[in-house]
Amino acid sequence: MFTKKLLPVFALFIVLLTAVLLVGCGSKAPPVNTNFGGLNITLKDVNGQLVGGAKLISATLPDGQAAVTAISDASGVLAVRDVKVGQYHFTITKTDYQSLELNINVVGGQNSSIELQMMPGTLKVANP
Repeated sequence: MFTKKLLPVFALFIVLLTAVLLVGCGSKAPPVNTNFGGLNITLKDVNGQLVGGAKLISATLPDGQAAVTAISDASGVLAVRDVKVGQYHFTITKTDYQSLELNINVVGGQNSSIELQMMPGTLKVANP
């Protein structure tokens, strides 16, 4: 008699325990580090073609940040990851293209994306 009365209570307990375990075992996202951020810079030419092999070099960067360099991949993306938050000045170069100068603020916990156009040719400075 005693067992038949407890069977519904035991079944309810098992159902609730299963629900708690399923909900409680979900993976949580790691905390966002707001002291660092990143950039995805996509480079295209005047015809909209992706520009791979361009080099990014940091000229100005926040205190304590090591020099930043990157090479654009075949999809024209310069990926800069895990750099300190703050203001940066980058130069982007590639043979047969004009250099680009870029001032950008890296925001903590974010990977900002921008698209830039590279112009063909090189700048020539006339002798005065």
